[in-house]
Amino acid sequence: MSTVDKPFDFIDKFRQGAAWTRSDGTLTEEAINQLENILLTSTQMYIRTGGSTDTILEVTNSETHETSTGGAEYHDLADDNEQIEDLIATQEPIDYDAPDYTPVIEWETVDATTNTTLTDHDFAEGTLNAELKLDSKAGPGNQIQTCNGDGSRIRVNGDGIELRYAGKRVSCIDIILEGTSIHWYRFKNHWRGG
Repeated sequence: MSTVDKPFDFIDKFRQGAAWTRSDGTLTEEAINQLENILLTSTQMYIRTGGSTDTILEVTNSETHETSTGGAEYHDLADDNEQIEDLIATQEPIDYDAPDYTPVIEWETVDATTNTTLTDHDFAEGTLNAELKLDSKAGPGNQIQTCNGDGSRIRVNGDGIELRYAGKRVSCIDIILEGTSIHWYRFKNHWRGG
């Protein structure tokens, strides 16, 4: 698999004669990787810019049943909300006068240039094609922030736990665009990125 420094550098390579297809007409592995790179970059740009400016998409639907999310994903979100409500219901009341009361949870910054396992409340900036593994032992309510610090391909790996991000369920996701940041929240059986 080839490595590309910037999402669209490969265009010059193909203009200079690199092959898009094999003799049987199928795409080469490099072409597939580059097209995936374009799709990931486009998706991340779409999310970071707030989506489309298409007025048709801005029209709201007043029907009482859900129409904008697939049925399975809608039920997954409903399950996530139930888990959050259960966590809130089981919390002890906060005694603001207690000597051990801490109003803010500190985030730990992590500069990751190699394969790094992240734990609860780590804010990791990956560079140099680093792989960031989300802690597989994390419990519900744990949070991790991942960010691309240099525009290289930063891989976020669920370390055996399913990642749910942008309507997909995957074991890992690549962050390609510099500055793109994903906040991960741990549920009972998966990490949800937003």
